Amino acid sequence: MWYGENGKVNWERAGYSSDSVYAELKQYSIEMKSSDYQADSVVFYNYKFFDYPLVGKISEKILANSTPEKATYPRFDSYSKRLFIKSLWQVQNFMQLEHQLKKLN
Repeated sequence: MWYGENGKVNWERAGYSSDSVYAELKQYSIEMKSSDYQADSVVFYNYKFFDYPLVGKISEKILANSTPEKATYPRFDSYSKRLFIKSLWQVQNFMQLEHQLKKLN
């Protein structure tokens, strides 16, 4: 068993830069015979979608030959289930405006 403190997990294998999407781990343990692990009470940053950090848990699994298009790990699960996603709000507003304009024509 590996016991660690103050780790950092990034989403580079999913195509994101290591300084824009990442999670900070406080304390964690990894069973060395397994290809996966989970960490609780991590602080997650995704500057593309959130202006603030989120707290939750992370799941990580080592997979061979994973491409950014097919990456399914790492996974973050926020404790808060009510989140404001800034880019999604902009897309939704644009789609509503586009729909209203089509109705006018």
